[in-house]
Formats: sequence, structure tokens, C-alpha cells
Amino acid sequence: MQCFSGDAEQHDFLAASRTLVCLLPLTAQTENSLNIDTLGRLWPGGYLSHLAGGGHLVETDLLALLGSGQLAGATLDVLSHGSLPASSLFWRHAKVTLTPHTAARALHGESMAQIADKTRALHPSEAAASVVNFKQGYWPHEASTSRQTG
Repeated sequence: MQCFSGDAEQHDFLAASRTLVCLLPLTAQTENSLNIDTLGRLWPGGYLSHLAGGGHLVETDLLALLGSGQLAGATLDVLSHGSLPASSLFWRHAKVTLTPHTAARALHGESMAQIADKTRALHPSEAAASVVNFKQGYWPHEASTSRQTG
């Protein structure tokens, strides 16, 4: 198995990849990162599985790479629009599979237990686990400056 690390090895990583699965958080650094330059470095006939934030993908670049044959296909679970307009080419594109934004399904029992635990932990003498650190940029960057953690 080959290992790659950091920005310096990104091009080598992409060139060695047949399939790219994107699960990145949407930050200022990762916004528009799935573009003609990055996706075009995949093996010819490569495949994109995009399960992360919609702001990562430059949709026109994906369409161009699919049209040229550089990419064989893509599965898209999330796009930059809240709802994909009926006029979008993705609905009719033979090389695109759309999924209904279900890449990470919540397990209801576990989710409810976690919510209950966190609610109980809001008592001033207890600390909540898994607090989101908005300063790390794991929310859309336009929202990160307006949110605060306790």
C-alpha cells in the first residue's frame, strides 16, 4: 500500500487514484477543491464519489471531465444547491448517479441517547463531550465567525 501525506504529495496521490471519495469538511481551504485540476489528475476513466459538503465541487468542471471521458462517472450525494433544480444536467447525465443526501444515516437510538446526554451535561457543573470547535473551520466558513462555543 502506498501512503501519501500533506499538500506536497497531493498530486502524486491523485495520479495514483482510480476512485476519489470526498469526505472532507467544508472549510475555506477545501471549498472548490474538486475542480478540473484535482479531478483531472485521477487515472483516465477515474470515478468520483462525493459525499461531503456541496461547496467542494465545481460542477461545470465535473461535467467537462465526464464529457471528455477523463472521468468515467460520479456519484453525488450532495451538491452546492439545497435542492437540485429540475434544469440541472445531473438529473439526465448517464455517467452521474444522484443519491438523496443519505451518505451518513443517523442511528435514531444512538442519536437520541447522545442528545439526552448532552442536554444533561449542559448543567453548569458538567462538561459536554464532542463540542464542535468552530475555530477549526469545520462549518461553512461564512458561518464560522458568527458561531461561538461555550
